[in-house]
Formats: sequence, structure tokens, C-alpha cells
Amino acid sequence: MSSDELLEDFLVITLKQGGRQEYIELNEHNIKEKFRALLDKIFKKYKMKEKYAMLTTEDGRMVPPFKYNQPIETIVKDFGNKLSLYYEKQI
Repeated sequence: MSSDELLEDFLVITLKQGGRQEYIELNEHNIKEKFRALLDKIFKKYKMKEKYAMLTTEDGRMVPPFKYNQPIETIVKDFGNKLSLYYEKQI
């Protein structure tokens, strides 16, 4: 998948707790942004903590946390543009 094809797509992150979806339009301004910066915005918006979250692909593969420092473009190439964010706060 070329960068041009990526720019036409959206990155969809589905929050499994609450059924919300975050649609992020991929464009030349954010495609090189670090994926962690994007996740931090989502965590802040929904008052989540990263240690209680797990990110998976459509086919159930986990996105390892050490990959979060990659550019969004790399995450989409490696894991696809539909991700699920599972969040379970321990009591």
C-alpha cells in the first residue's frame, strides 16, 4: 500500500467499552505523526489510562505497546486501518 493510497483512507479505532468509534482521516499532515500522540488524545478525551488498554487488529492480533512510537503510516501498513481499543479498568 503506497502513501498515496493511505491518504485516501481513514484509520478507525473502535472503543470496545461503550461501542464508540473514532474516525481519523489520514492526510499529509497527520500520516507522519507518532501513533502514541494519537492514542494519548483518545485516552485524554475518554479519561482512560494506557495501562488498562489493549489495542488489537480486525483479526484479533495485538498491537504491541512498543509499536505505539511508530508513525501512523507504519501502524496502518503493519496492522491495517481498523483497530479495536479494549479498555478495562481494574477495581
